[in-house]
Amino acid sequence: MGQKALIRLLVIFAVLGAVALLLKAIGPGKVDTVTATTDRSKVFDNLPINDVAQIRVKTYDSELNLKKSDQGWQVVERDNFAAKESAIVEFLRKAWDLKIVQTPEIGESQFARLNLLDPAKGQDVEKTATVVSFLDASGKEVGALWLGKAAERKTGEASPFGGPGTTETGRYVKTGDSPTVYLVSETFSNFETEPSDWLKEDFFKVEKVKTIAIQTGTAADDWKLTREDESGDFTLADTKDAEELDPIKVGSMKNAFSSPRFEDVITGDEAKDKAPNKTTFVVETFDGFTYTVKLSDKTDLNEYYLSYDVSGKFQEARKPGEEESDEEKKKLDDEFAAGLKTLQDKLAAEKALAGKIFKVRAFVAESLVKKRSEILKK
Repeated sequence: MGQKALIRLLVIFAVLGAVALLLKAIGPGKVDTVTATTDRSKVFDNLPINDVAQIRVKTYDSELNLKKSDQGWQVVERDNFAAKESAIVEFLRKAWDLKIVQTPEIGESQFARLNLLDPAKGQDVEKTATVVSFLDASGKEVGALWLGKAAERKTGEASPFGGPGTTETGRYVKTGDSPTVYLVSETFSNFETEPSDWLKEDFFKVEKVKTIAIQTGTAADDWKLTREDESGDFTLADTKDAEELDPIKVGSMKNAFSSPRFEDVITGDEAKDKAPNKTTFVVETFDGFTYTVKLSDKTDLNEYYLSYDVSGKFQEARKPGEEESDEEKKKLDDEFAAGLKTLQDKLAAEKALAGKIFKVRAFVAESLVKKRSEILKK
């Protein structure tokens, strides 16, 4: 056998091996025939991601719009609440660089098997694609990515839900109206279609609690706790005869609202119905912040609706020491100015969210929602 013939034979074996591996990864019943290679290396020849000013995500029963403005990316369905810009940039980068693994030889009659039916046509809704459209500032579509079924392979281990275990190895996609389907290695497993999943997670954060008071609408249940310094324990204001505060029951309140997170933002007509008016907390901090936090009753889903307001009164100037040198004074003045700016920036950022209604998990506040009798020693 000549050298050229041997090389051809080796190439053929390599191609057949690649096809066999792909068919094994895809598994039986997924795609009957695939090509070994493709002339293209990426799904998009030229997706102009720098021109993308809106991302529209459509499924058979929902629509999500992420729009770029002078204030950054926003979630349209949440009254233009700030979006997670890093997640959007990451998704755009993945779409632009989406590399083709294989190009299955599939006709449109097989789109249902790969969950690539058009969701706008209302047929076989469970087998429709998630259609991601990329629009420029004028609203013109500059690209579209249809996300279909994930490609899977067996892991060799049993699934905790029964049957053989599987793992995702890629995803079937196509672009716009093109009938060509591609298998890509990117699974897009973290891609979400709910507006709440794209909301920027910045929220208010209470630090260095000085006083905390609760207003329930029933005077006998209300209370106020105070302390003299950051390392001190709380005392009960307006203590009545025979009342003794239980420090164990209120110790965690030093960290009240220290790391709250929200699940969603309530907007539109729903916000009127969900306005929290059951319990009010007023929290003062040693840094000069005052937070007014309002809660609804706890829902059947173990959640609260919450809104807050915040104000700040900060020391505007530093009192110099009697024996400070010019160098020491400048250093301390600079440090004070930097600290003041940090407080002012925090206040501005938190004020931007004040008055909105958020849905939060119960753990954010349930340890604080206690009657006066519940924080006293028995």
